[in-house]
Amino acid sequence: MMKILKTFTLLVFLSFLLSCEKDDKKKMDILEINSETIVDSEIYENSEGLRIKTEPKIVADILVVTITTSGCDGSTWKAQLIDKNVLAYSDPVQRFAKIKFENLEDCRAVISKTFTFDLKPLRIKSGNKVIINLDGWDKSLLYVY
Repeated sequence: MMKILKTFTLLVFLSFLLSCEKDDKKKMDILEINSETIVDSEIYENSEGLRIKTEPKIVADILVVTITTSGCDGSTWKAQLIDKNVLAYSDPVQRFAKIKFENLEDCRAVISKTFTFDLKPLRIKSGNKVIINLDGWDKSLLYVY
């Protein structure tokens, strides 16, 4: 009887262990895209990039960037991810992007706001990963999809 109980307990434990998912895709359900992604070389060339101070992160198909600057409460801030629409053919392929940021708030408080951008428009058909060179950030970001 004790052997059956131990076996049953082990099976229940293993089923719980195997049912746990630690996938970034699950985190995407929590993140909501709150900013626009644009692929346009003309807009890229005519936009000023933002110096990024906090490390950007890629979670599933979403780029997460936190911007800290002066403002009132950040409620009127706008950010766009602008891609140059040019590929550098390496392995993996590279793209060039920048954050266009608009802050019309005239306050001296230092506040932070997190912006999230959909990376799906930056995918390429011939692969499953892209290096994103984000203007204003010193390191490349690897987007795997």
